[in-house]
Amino acid sequence: MNYPKILFINVKFKNDSSDGITISKVFEKYPQENLSSITFSDKKDDMILIGNYFFLDKNTPSNQSEFNEKEIKQAKGLKKFYIKIRRSYIGIRSSERYRISDILKKWMLIINPDFIFINTDNKYELIDFTIRLSDLSKKKIIVHVLDDKVNYRFPGIMGFYYNHKLTKCFNLLIKNSTIRFCISELMQKEYEERYKQKFFILHNSVDLNLFKYVKLSKKNNMIRICYRGVLDYNYKTLITLAQTIDELNKKGYEIILTIYTKLNHPQIEKKLADFKSVFLKEFISQKDLINDFDDFDYLFLPMPFEKSQKFIRLSLSCKLSEYLASGVPIIVLAPSNSAVVEYSIKNDFAYVLTSTNKKYLYNSLEEIFNKNDSDSKRRNGRNIAEKEHNKELYQKYVHDLLLENINNYSNE
Repeated sequence: MNYPKILFINVKFKNDSSDGITISKVFEKYPQENLSSITFSDKKDDMILIGNYFFLDKNTPSNQSEFNEKEIKQAKGLKKFYIKIRRSYIGIRSSERYRISDILKKWMLIINPDFIFINTDNKYELIDFTIRLSDLSKKKIIVHVLDDKVNYRFPGIMGFYYNHKLTKCFNLLIKNSTIRFCISELMQKEYEERYKQKFFILHNSVDLNLFKYVKLSKKNNMIRICYRGVLDYNYKTLITLAQTIDELNKKGYEIILTIYTKLNHPQIEKKLADFKSVFLKEFISQKDLINDFDDFDYLFLPMPFEKSQKFIRLSLSCKLSEYLASGVPIIVLAPSNSAVVEYSIKNDFAYVLTSTNKKYLYNSLEEIFNKNDSDSKRRNGRNIAEKEHNKELYQKYVHDLLLENINNYSNE
Protein backbone atom coordinates (compact mmCIF):
# COMPACT_ATOMS: atom_id res chain seq x y z
CA MET A 1 0.00 0.00 0.00
CA ASN A 2 1.16 3.52 -0.78
CA TYR A 3 1.62 5.53 2.43
CA PRO A 4 2.21 9.30 2.30
CA LYS A 5 5.03 10.81 4.36
CA ILE A 6 3.87 13.01 7.24
CA LEU A 7 5.79 15.55 9.32
CA PHE A 8 4.01 16.37 12.60
CA ILE A 9 4.37 19.66 14.45
CA ASN A 10 3.07 20.21 17.99
CA VAL A 11 1.68 16.69 18.45
CA LYS A 12 2.48 14.89 21.72
CA PHE A 13 2.54 11.15 21.12
CA LYS A 14 1.75 10.25 24.72
CA ASN A 15 -0.72 7.76 26.20
CA ASP A 16 -2.32 10.56 28.23
CA SER A 17 -2.43 13.13 25.44
CA SER A 18 -5.66 13.56 23.47
CA ASP A 19 -3.89 14.68 20.29
CA GLY A 20 -1.32 11.88 20.51
CA ILE A 21 -3.96 9.20 21.13
CA THR A 22 -6.19 10.44 18.32
CA ILE A 23 -3.46 10.83 15.70
CA SER A 24 -1.59 7.64 16.58
CA LYS A 25 -4.68 5.53 15.90
CA VAL A 26 -5.14 7.06 12.47
CA PHE A 27 -1.53 6.52 11.38
CA GLU A 28 -0.59 3.38 13.32
CA LYS A 29 -0.34 1.26 10.15
CA TYR A 30 2.10 3.65 8.48
CA PRO A 31 5.77 2.61 8.26
CA GLN A 32 7.83 4.38 10.92
CA GLU A 33 10.12 5.91 8.32
CA ASN A 34 7.11 7.69 6.79
CA LEU A 35 6.31 9.52 10.02
CA SER A 36 8.46 12.35 11.39
CA SER A 37 8.04 14.89 14.15
CA ILE A 38 9.40 18.30 15.07
CA THR A 39 9.24 18.30 18.83
CA PHE A 40 10.20 20.59 21.70
CA SER A 41 11.23 18.02 24.27
CA ASP A 42 13.94 15.39 24.32
CA LYS A 43 11.70 13.14 26.43
CA LYS A 44 10.88 9.97 24.55
CA ASP A 45 7.27 9.54 23.47
CA ASP A 46 5.26 6.67 24.92
CA MET A 47 3.97 5.58 21.54
CA ILE A 48 6.38 3.84 19.19
CA LEU A 49 5.12 5.50 16.06
CA ILE A 50 7.55 8.14 14.83
CA GLY A 51 10.66 7.17 12.88
CA ASN A 52 12.38 10.56 12.68
CA TYR A 53 12.63 13.37 15.24
CA PHE A 54 13.96 16.91 15.10
CA PHE A 55 14.32 18.69 18.43
CA LEU A 56 13.57 22.33 17.80
CA ASP A 57 15.26 23.42 21.03
CA LYS A 58 18.53 22.66 19.22
CA ASN A 59 17.41 24.99 16.47
CA THR A 60 18.12 28.23 18.34
CA PRO A 61 15.29 30.79 18.14
CA SER A 62 16.38 33.94 16.39
CA ASN A 63 14.53 36.39 18.61
CA GLN A 64 13.69 35.90 22.28
CA SER A 65 12.11 38.26 24.77
CA GLU A 66 13.46 39.01 28.23
CA PHE A 67 12.15 35.82 29.85
CA ASN A 68 11.58 32.42 28.27
CA GLU A 69 9.14 29.85 29.66
CA LYS A 70 11.82 27.94 31.60
CA GLU A 71 12.95 31.11 33.37
CA ILE A 72 9.34 31.95 34.24
CA LYS A 73 8.81 28.56 35.92
CA GLN A 74 12.08 28.83 37.87
CA ALA A 75 11.61 32.45 38.95
CA LYS A 76 11.32 33.27 42.67
CA GLY A 77 10.66 36.25 44.92
CA LEU A 78 10.58 39.70 43.38
CA LYS A 79 11.46 38.34 39.96
CA LYS A 80 8.44 36.03 40.03
CA PHE A 81 6.21 38.91 41.19
CA TYR A 82 7.53 41.12 38.40
CA ILE A 83 6.88 38.44 35.80
CA LYS A 84 3.32 37.95 37.12
CA ILE A 85 2.61 41.68 36.84
CA ARG A 86 4.20 41.73 33.41
CA ARG A 87 2.14 38.81 32.10
CA SER A 88 -1.20 38.98 33.94
CA TYR A 89 -1.79 42.70 34.15
CA ILE A 90 0.30 44.33 31.47
CA GLY A 91 0.00 41.25 29.27
CA ILE A 92 3.53 41.13 27.85
CA ARG A 93 4.42 37.55 26.96
CA SER A 94 7.60 35.72 26.13
CA SER A 95 7.97 35.58 22.38
CA GLU A 96 10.24 33.74 20.02
CA ARG A 97 10.45 33.31 16.29
CA TYR A 98 11.81 29.89 15.50
CA ARG A 99 14.65 30.01 13.02
CA ILE A 100 14.74 27.54 10.14
CA SER A 101 18.39 26.57 10.38
CA ASP A 102 20.58 24.94 7.74
CA ILE A 103 20.45 21.74 9.79
CA LEU A 104 16.67 21.75 9.67
CA LYS A 105 16.69 22.43 5.93
CA LYS A 106 18.97 19.43 5.34
CA TRP A 107 16.79 17.26 7.58
CA MET A 108 13.71 18.28 5.59
CA LEU A 109 15.43 17.21 2.38
CA ILE A 110 16.21 13.82 3.90
CA ILE A 111 12.72 13.01 5.21
CA ASN A 112 11.00 14.70 2.23
CA PRO A 113 7.44 14.71 3.65
CA ASP A 114 4.32 14.97 1.51
CA PHE A 115 2.49 16.89 4.24
CA ILE A 116 3.25 19.02 7.28
CA PHE A 117 0.62 18.18 9.91
CA ILE A 118 0.10 20.77 12.65
CA ASN A 119 -2.03 20.49 15.75
CA THR A 120 -3.00 24.12 16.17
CA ASP A 121 -2.93 25.83 19.53
CA ASN A 122 -2.81 29.42 20.72
CA LYS A 123 0.94 29.50 20.03
CA TYR A 124 1.23 31.78 17.05
CA GLU A 125 5.01 31.24 16.98
CA LEU A 126 4.40 27.61 15.97
CA ILE A 127 1.80 28.57 13.40
CA ASP A 128 4.17 31.15 11.92
CA PHE A 129 6.97 28.57 11.92
CA THR A 130 4.76 26.03 10.10
CA ILE A 131 3.75 28.53 7.42
CA ARG A 132 7.36 29.56 6.80
CA LEU A 133 8.54 25.95 6.73
CA SER A 134 5.82 25.07 4.22
CA ASP A 135 6.69 28.05 2.01
CA LEU A 136 10.37 27.16 2.05
CA SER A 137 9.97 23.42 1.47
CA LYS A 138 6.93 23.66 -0.83
CA LYS A 139 5.14 21.05 1.29
CA LYS A 140 1.39 21.02 1.84
CA ILE A 141 -0.12 21.73 5.25
CA ILE A 142 -2.66 19.61 7.10
CA VAL A 143 -4.38 21.47 9.96
CA HIS A 144 -5.98 19.65 12.88
CA VAL A 145 -8.03 21.86 15.23
CA LEU A 146 -8.90 20.27 18.59
CA ASP A 147 -10.03 23.40 20.45
CA ASP A 148 -11.17 26.82 19.30
CA LYS A 149 -7.97 28.34 20.70
CA VAL A 150 -8.05 31.13 18.14
CA ASN A 151 -10.83 32.56 20.33
CA TYR A 152 -8.64 32.36 23.43
CA ARG A 153 -8.37 35.75 25.11
CA PHE A 154 -4.90 36.70 26.27
CA PRO A 155 -4.85 38.55 29.61
CA GLY A 156 -3.64 42.05 30.35
CA ILE A 157 -3.57 45.41 28.64
CA MET A 158 -1.55 44.00 25.76
CA GLY A 159 -3.92 41.05 25.36
CA PHE A 160 -5.71 42.65 22.41
CA TYR A 161 -2.40 42.79 20.52
CA TYR A 162 -1.70 39.08 21.00
CA ASN A 163 -5.31 38.21 20.15
CA HIS A 164 -4.99 40.12 16.88
CA LYS A 165 -1.63 38.52 16.16
CA LEU A 166 -2.96 35.00 16.76
CA THR A 167 -6.10 35.58 14.69
CA LYS A 168 -4.14 36.98 11.76
CA CYS A 169 -1.64 34.12 11.85
CA PHE A 170 -4.35 31.45 12.22
CA ASN A 171 -6.35 32.89 9.30
CA LEU A 172 -3.27 32.67 7.11
CA LEU A 173 -2.67 29.07 8.17
CA ILE A 174 -6.23 28.08 7.26
CA LYS A 175 -5.92 29.85 3.92
CA ASN A 176 -2.59 28.17 3.11
CA SER A 177 -3.53 24.68 4.27
CA THR A 178 -4.51 21.90 1.90
CA ILE A 179 -6.51 19.65 4.24
CA ARG A 180 -8.32 20.99 7.30
CA PHE A 181 -9.51 18.73 10.10
CA CYS A 182 -11.68 19.78 13.03
CA ILE A 183 -13.06 17.75 15.91
CA SER A 184 -16.85 18.10 15.89
CA GLU A 185 -19.87 18.71 13.68
CA LEU A 186 -20.53 22.04 15.37
CA MET A 187 -16.93 23.15 14.85
CA GLN A 188 -17.14 22.07 11.21
CA LYS A 189 -20.30 24.12 10.70
CA GLU A 190 -18.99 27.26 12.42
CA TYR A 191 -15.51 27.07 10.89
CA GLU A 192 -16.80 26.63 7.36
CA GLU A 193 -18.99 29.69 7.85
CA ARG A 194 -16.17 31.64 9.48
CA TYR A 195 -13.30 30.79 7.13
CA LYS A 196 -15.16 29.90 3.91
CA GLN A 197 -13.06 26.73 3.58
CA LYS A 198 -13.87 23.01 3.62
CA PHE A 199 -13.27 21.18 6.93
CA PHE A 200 -13.30 17.44 7.60
CA ILE A 201 -14.08 15.90 10.99
CA LEU A 202 -11.33 13.98 12.76
CA HIS A 203 -11.86 13.01 16.38
CA ASN A 204 -10.77 10.07 18.49
CA SER A 205 -11.60 6.55 17.32
CA VAL A 206 -11.74 3.16 18.99
CA ASP A 207 -11.00 -0.44 18.14
CA LEU A 208 -14.47 -1.85 18.68
CA ASN A 209 -13.11 -5.38 18.95
CA LEU A 210 -11.57 -4.40 22.29
CA PHE A 211 -14.85 -3.17 23.75
CA LYS A 212 -17.37 -5.67 24.95
CA TYR A 213 -20.91 -4.37 25.24
CA VAL A 214 -21.34 -4.04 28.99
CA LYS A 215 -24.19 -5.87 30.66
CA LEU A 216 -25.33 -3.65 33.49
CA SER A 217 -25.45 -5.35 36.86
CA LYS A 218 -26.30 -3.54 40.05
CA LYS A 219 -24.15 -4.19 43.10
CA ASN A 220 -26.60 -3.81 45.97
CA ASN A 221 -28.10 -0.31 45.84
CA MET A 222 -24.82 1.40 45.08
CA ILE A 223 -24.63 3.80 42.13
CA ARG A 224 -21.13 3.92 40.66
CA ILE A 225 -20.07 6.86 38.47
CA CYS A 226 -16.73 7.11 36.67
CA TYR A 227 -14.84 10.06 35.23
CA ARG A 228 -11.60 9.63 33.32
CA GLY A 229 -9.57 12.66 32.30
CA VAL A 230 -7.82 15.85 33.32
CA LEU A 231 -8.70 17.97 36.32
CA ASP A 232 -7.47 21.40 35.24
CA TYR A 233 -10.28 22.96 33.20
CA ASN A 234 -12.98 20.51 34.37
CA TYR A 235 -12.43 20.58 38.11
CA LYS A 236 -15.16 23.11 38.98
CA THR A 237 -17.77 21.02 37.17
CA LEU A 238 -16.49 17.91 38.97
CA ILE A 239 -16.69 19.68 42.34
CA THR A 240 -20.28 20.70 41.59
CA LEU A 241 -21.14 17.08 40.83
CA ALA A 242 -19.43 15.87 44.01
CA GLN A 243 -21.37 18.41 46.09
CA THR A 244 -24.64 17.22 44.59
CA ILE A 245 -23.76 13.56 45.13
CA ASP A 246 -22.99 14.21 48.80
CA GLU A 247 -26.39 15.88 49.18
CA LEU A 248 -28.13 12.94 47.49
CA ASN A 249 -26.29 10.51 49.76
CA LYS A 250 -27.68 12.35 52.78
CA LYS A 251 -31.13 11.43 51.48
CA GLY A 252 -30.27 7.73 51.51
CA TYR A 253 -28.58 7.16 48.17
CA GLU A 254 -25.27 5.32 48.03
CA ILE A 255 -23.39 7.02 45.18
CA ILE A 256 -19.64 6.99 44.61
CA LEU A 257 -17.65 8.98 42.05
CA THR A 258 -14.37 7.41 40.92
CA ILE A 259 -11.97 9.75 39.13
CA TYR A 260 -9.07 8.41 37.07
CA THR A 261 -6.64 11.26 36.46
CA LYS A 262 -3.01 12.30 36.48
CA LEU A 263 -2.43 13.18 40.12
CA ASN A 264 -0.43 16.35 39.55
CA HIS A 265 -2.84 19.02 40.82
CA PRO A 266 -2.52 18.72 44.63
CA GLN A 267 -4.77 21.68 45.48
CA ILE A 268 -7.60 20.46 43.26
CA GLU A 269 -7.12 16.88 44.45
CA LYS A 270 -7.40 18.03 48.07
CA LYS A 271 -10.70 19.80 47.35
CA LEU A 272 -12.12 16.70 45.68
CA ALA A 273 -10.80 14.35 48.35
CA ASP A 274 -12.77 16.27 50.98
CA PHE A 275 -15.98 14.82 49.54
CA LYS A 276 -16.98 11.50 51.07
CA SER A 277 -18.28 10.20 47.76
CA VAL A 278 -15.10 10.82 45.73
CA PHE A 279 -12.31 8.31 45.11
CA LEU A 280 -9.24 9.55 43.25
CA LYS A 281 -7.19 7.02 41.31
CA GLU A 282 -4.06 7.36 39.20
CA PHE A 283 -4.65 7.76 35.48
CA ILE A 284 -4.57 4.50 33.54
CA SER A 285 -4.37 3.93 29.81
CA GLN A 286 -7.40 3.38 27.62
CA LYS A 287 -6.43 -0.26 27.16
CA ASP A 288 -6.36 -0.88 30.92
CA LEU A 289 -9.57 1.03 31.60
CA ILE A 290 -11.58 -1.00 29.08
CA ASN A 291 -11.65 -3.92 31.49
CA ASP A 292 -13.01 -1.70 34.28
CA PHE A 293 -15.97 -0.17 32.46
CA ASP A 294 -18.38 -2.87 33.63
CA ASP A 295 -17.64 -1.85 37.23
CA PHE A 296 -19.63 1.36 36.71
CA ASP A 297 -23.27 2.28 36.25
CA TYR A 298 -22.62 5.65 34.61
CA LEU A 299 -19.77 7.42 32.85
CA PHE A 300 -19.52 11.15 33.49
CA LEU A 301 -18.57 13.64 30.77
CA PRO A 302 -18.23 17.22 32.09
CA MET A 303 -17.35 20.44 30.31
CA PRO A 304 -16.45 23.77 31.93
CA PHE A 305 -19.03 26.54 32.26
CA GLU A 306 -16.59 29.41 32.87
CA LYS A 307 -16.33 32.10 30.18
CA SER A 308 -12.54 31.81 30.32
CA GLN A 309 -12.88 28.25 28.98
CA LYS A 310 -15.23 29.05 26.11
CA PHE A 311 -12.65 27.95 23.54
CA ILE A 312 -13.60 24.36 24.46
CA ARG A 313 -17.23 24.93 23.45
CA LEU A 314 -16.71 23.44 19.97
CA SER A 315 -14.64 20.48 21.16
CA LEU A 316 -15.50 16.83 21.69
CA SER A 317 -13.67 15.06 24.47
CA CYS A 318 -11.28 12.31 23.43
CA LYS A 319 -12.86 9.99 25.99
CA LEU A 320 -16.31 10.20 24.38
CA SER A 321 -15.43 7.54 21.80
CA GLU A 322 -14.50 5.10 24.56
CA TYR A 323 -17.63 5.92 26.52
CA LEU A 324 -19.84 5.29 23.48
CA ALA A 325 -18.18 1.98 22.65
CA SER A 326 -18.50 0.67 26.21
CA GLY A 327 -22.28 0.61 26.32
CA VAL A 328 -22.30 2.15 29.81
CA PRO A 329 -24.89 4.96 30.23
CA ILE A 330 -23.37 8.43 29.86
CA ILE A 331 -24.18 11.57 31.84
CA VAL A 332 -23.15 14.80 30.09
CA LEU A 333 -22.90 18.03 32.09
CA ALA A 334 -22.03 20.88 29.74
CA PRO A 335 -23.24 24.28 28.48
CA SER A 336 -26.28 24.08 26.21
CA ASN A 337 -24.42 25.67 23.27
CA SER A 338 -21.52 23.20 23.34
CA ALA A 339 -20.67 20.65 20.67
CA VAL A 340 -21.00 17.71 23.05
CA VAL A 341 -24.56 18.70 24.04
CA GLU A 342 -25.60 19.15 20.42
CA TYR A 343 -24.03 15.81 19.45
CA SER A 344 -25.58 14.00 22.44
CA ILE A 345 -29.09 15.31 21.83
CA LYS A 346 -28.93 14.72 18.08
CA ASN A 347 -27.97 11.06 18.55
CA ASP A 348 -29.77 10.48 21.89
CA PHE A 349 -26.93 8.54 23.52
CA ALA A 350 -26.65 10.34 26.87
CA TYR A 351 -28.50 11.96 29.73
CA VAL A 352 -27.83 15.64 29.08
CA LEU A 353 -27.62 18.24 31.87
CA THR A 354 -26.99 21.86 30.92
CA SER A 355 -26.72 23.79 34.17
CA THR A 356 -24.69 23.69 37.37
CA ASN A 357 -27.57 25.12 39.39
CA LYS A 358 -27.62 22.97 42.53
CA LYS A 359 -31.38 22.44 42.65
CA TYR A 360 -31.56 21.61 38.93
CA LEU A 361 -28.64 19.22 39.19
CA TYR A 362 -30.01 17.52 42.31
CA ASN A 363 -33.44 16.95 40.77
CA SER A 364 -32.04 15.89 37.39
CA LEU A 365 -29.65 13.32 38.84
CA GLU A 366 -32.34 11.93 41.12
CA GLU A 367 -34.63 11.54 38.12
CA ILE A 368 -31.90 9.74 36.15
CA PHE A 369 -31.11 7.36 39.01
CA ASN A 370 -34.77 6.51 39.53
CA LYS A 371 -35.35 5.75 35.86
CA ASN A 372 -34.68 2.45 34.16
CA ASP A 373 -34.62 3.65 30.56
CA SER A 374 -30.96 3.59 29.55
CA ASP A 375 -31.17 0.69 27.07
CA SER A 376 -32.03 2.80 24.03
CA LYS A 377 -29.34 5.38 24.83
CA ARG A 378 -26.76 2.63 25.26
CA ARG A 379 -27.68 1.09 21.91
CA ASN A 380 -27.59 4.49 20.24
CA GLY A 381 -24.14 5.14 21.69
CA ARG A 382 -22.77 1.84 20.46
CA ASN A 383 -24.24 2.45 16.99
CA ILE A 384 -22.63 5.90 16.81
CA ALA A 385 -19.31 4.39 17.91
CA GLU A 386 -19.53 1.84 15.10
CA LYS A 387 -20.47 4.40 12.44
CA GLU A 388 -18.54 7.53 13.43
CA HIS A 389 -15.76 6.48 15.83
CA ASN A 390 -14.65 3.21 14.25
CA LYS A 391 -10.85 3.10 14.02
CA GLU A 392 -10.71 1.02 10.84
CA LEU A 393 -13.13 3.32 9.04
CA TYR A 394 -11.20 6.38 10.20
CA GLN A 395 -7.89 4.99 9.01
CA LYS A 396 -9.29 4.38 5.54
CA TYR A 397 -11.10 7.71 5.44
CA VAL A 398 -7.96 9.74 6.27
CA HIS A 399 -5.65 7.63 4.11
CA ASP A 400 -7.94 7.95 1.07
CA LEU A 401 -8.23 11.69 1.61
CA LEU A 402 -4.45 12.14 1.69
CA LEU A 403 -3.87 9.98 -1.39
CA GLU A 404 -6.61 11.79 -3.29
CA ASN A 405 -4.95 15.09 -2.50
CA ILE A 406 -1.54 13.85 -3.64
CA ASN A 407 -2.99 12.48 -6.88
CA ASN A 408 -4.87 15.69 -7.60
CA TYR A 409 -1.70 17.68 -7.00
CA SER A 410 0.28 15.41 -9.33
CA ASN A 411 -2.28 15.84 -12.10
CA GLU A 412 -2.24 19.62 -11.96
